[in-house]
Amino acid sequence: MTINLKNRNIKEILKHLQGKAKVSFNYKSSIFTNEPLTEFTAENEKLSEILIKLLKPYNVEFKYFGGNSIILKPIKKRNSQYFTISGYVFDQTSGEKLIGASVYCHYNKRGTYTNDLGFFTLILPNDSIFLEVKYVGYKNISEKSYNRANTFRFFKLEPHTNLKEIEVTDEKQSKFEQKPNSIFYNLRAIKDLPAFMGEPDVLRAVQILPGVQSSGESAGGLNVRGGGSDQNLVLIDGVPVYNIVHVFGLFSIINPVAVNSVELIKGGFSAKYNGRLSSILDIKLKDGNYYKLAGNVNIGMFLSSITLQGPLVKNKSSFIASFRRTYFDAFYQPFQYFSNRKSLKNYSGWYYFYDIVAKANYKIGNRDKITISFFRGIDRGKISEKQIFSDTVENLLKHEHNKQLRWNTLMSNLRWDRVLTDKIFMVNTAGITKYDTKFEDEILWETKPKPEQDFSHVKYTQTSGNTDYFFNSVFEINSFIKHKIVTGVELIYHDFNTGTLDYSTIFNKNEYDTSLGKKNIYSFEKILFIEDNWKISPRLFLNCGMSINSIAVKNKEYLKIQPRLSLNFAFSKKAFINVSYTKMQQNLQVLPNNGVGLPIDIWIPVTEKLKPQLSEQSTIGIFYSVNRHYRLSLESYIKFMQNLVEIKEGEYFVFGGFEWDNSFYTGKGFSRGVEIMIEKQTGKVRGWLGYSLSKSERIFENINNGKSFPFKYDRRHQISAFMKFPLTKKKWNASLSWIYTTGSPITVPSSVYKIDNKIYYEFTDRNNERMTAYHRMDVSISKSKIYKNRKRTLNFGAYNIYSHLNPVFVSTNYLLSSDKSKLTFYEVGLLPIIPYISYEISF
Repeated sequence: MTINLKNRNIKEILKHLQGKAKVSFNYKSSIFTNEPLTEFTAENEKLSEILIKLLKPYNVEFKYFGGNSIILKPIKKRNSQYFTISGYVFDQTSGEKLIGASVYCHYNKRGTYTNDLGFFTLILPNDSIFLEVKYVGYKNISEKSYNRANTFRFFKLEPHTNLKEIEVTDEKQSKFEQKPNSIFYNLRAIKDLPAFMGEPDVLRAVQILPGVQSSGESAGGLNVRGGGSDQNLVLIDGVPVYNIVHVFGLFSIINPVAVNSVELIKGGFSAKYNGRLSSILDIKLKDGNYYKLAGNVNIGMFLSSITLQGPLVKNKSSFIASFRRTYFDAFYQPFQYFSNRKSLKNYSGWYYFYDIVAKANYKIGNRDKITISFFRGIDRGKISEKQIFSDTVENLLKHEHNKQLRWNTLMSNLRWDRVLTDKIFMVNTAGITKYDTKFEDEILWETKPKPEQDFSHVKYTQTSGNTDYFFNSVFEINSFIKHKIVTGVELIYHDFNTGTLDYSTIFNKNEYDTSLGKKNIYSFEKILFIEDNWKISPRLFLNCGMSINSIAVKNKEYLKIQPRLSLNFAFSKKAFINVSYTKMQQNLQVLPNNGVGLPIDIWIPVTEKLKPQLSEQSTIGIFYSVNRHYRLSLESYIKFMQNLVEIKEGEYFVFGGFEWDNSFYTGKGFSRGVEIMIEKQTGKVRGWLGYSLSKSERIFENINNGKSFPFKYDRRHQISAFMKFPLTKKKWNASLSWIYTTGSPITVPSSVYKIDNKIYYEFTDRNNERMTAYHRMDVSISKSKIYKNRKRTLNFGAYNIYSHLNPVFVSTNYLLSSDKSKLTFYEVGLLPIIPYISYEISF
């Protein structure tokens, strides 16, 4: 039946139903009030469904009593009994898990969200229920029933498909969600942002957010709330990786087409996250299509990728595999020739990277799933130079200089997900993560004095790296109505090669070989954590927990307890406040490098002399939904850090040196800031505007005379903006982003002297000057068309559209401009406007 009644009391509504359904209602008039209902509607619903919705607010139930007679009477009070509804939420077309889907009961005003694996648990009373399952860009599922027993469900949501919905859904499928201290993206939201060289990028998607800064123009690291780039825990399907960039930071290491979602957490950390001080970048990979073969091909100017996914066993097992490679090496030599006009016979070089992502899943019944994941990313480069000299006595000298650089990131894991009971979910993961680097410097020369020929050769090979073997087990326990307990254990065995130097030489036909630093450092880390998600009242939510971290290295063991606390209070449906406190511990770090050196990271562990880094962060945030279009957020934080390290002035890291951990100073860090963001997530024009005001300092007793100095990535002001809008009614869309930050601190001489024709520089304060401000705008235009069941997308645009040459470093070549000892500095930039075009086919 379909009804629509306004300003009627319940007795009048029952009378209307009685005539329309040809039934009779028997009840005492006193069980209902005469207060009219503003509106009561039902569309194509059964009489039983209408009665459930109408009678529930009055605590009245109904029973059929022969023929068409229905008895209405108050529900008797009985002992409360609860049952559990649990299960998974999937995409109906591919079987892909939907992370963060909402499962909500309207009658009981209780709900939950699916976890990282698409699983949910909801405890409801033995009563009538009205469930609604929804996810952005999908049709909602609504159903009414009676909760009489524990049930296990599979909800498959259907994407919007008709033409009118496509126009709306294209906007809604882009899920960008700000939560307290975190930002969530799905794949579509990442693709909305202007691409670099036509390639959507995970890191660039988060680098323009308030509180997040890149390490530099050509660097891809993240500096979050005053922390270093090595203080971010980057997880790919729950596995930490140590290198997250290609090409010295121009591209992130993961192909975004294989990504399901990305979440950046800046504070208020859950107890399950450990090992870093500043942030968590949690990247979830797709499972692959369970029903049909699908794929994606992206062809760009310097980079192309291919992705395939499909079922191994239909509806039971799936896979996804992605391969991406640059062809910089094919263009490098012509580019070098036309730019430098050097002979390719005497000067050559190449550079390329590739990465592979592969994942397979197998469902064993309804409650078990086995997953295998693999990732590998490799960067390689080489520069060769040959020279031939001759002198007056006709001696000939041939000189050849070769440099090679390679770094390799590898991750592999095996995961077992199991629904132990309707209220307990378990995830077990075991695997390996590895990062290693290799740098070769080779010099060969040949002399030919009459009548003999002499050949000499020198080769340096520098390697470093680290390997982790790990196992973790996590349990989600939903045995209580208002509590969700998450607990687990993690074991990590670290193997560090902090630097190996192999030196070989041939001189006058004699060979020499020397190796330094062959001894690795091993440590064993144990983590135990527990947290409680407690819904104290409909307006008050508390997450409290702690993590216990123990690491043993050589004869030393460090044990720390790290409390975690996050509290949400809702003033209304539109506004809430969040406060949090977290304590974090970090047991490894990248070798500090304040100068321009090799573009590789060398990870060093804690030792008997280098203690774990510690941080304490407190935050407070206010979030307000102005209306259904706009949302405003204001967050502030303060963070203290201990046991930070810097290399001692005048020293450098020596490979194979004994007691190398004596080469560092230990100090403290302090950062604070305010972050503001306004979002518009509906309508044809969408985007956000963000601003952050921050200050980050370091204090070392033996640096800068013990006075505090700005952290090298301290940028006081940051403004970021993003906007996406249609250019035409159909197909053509545009997006643009703009970012502005205060210049980075640098250390420059305060004066210069010339004594006996030698130049001496005098330095006073550390980081005493700043480079000019950084700002750029990126623009992307795209057109999509479906032809023969294949989606084709043309993308073109430009990085740094107005070609502002942002400074990367300060040149010190011409500091002394005259004999008057006048200091002059020159800022050097690298990346002007970079236009791009790419073509993508999805099938």
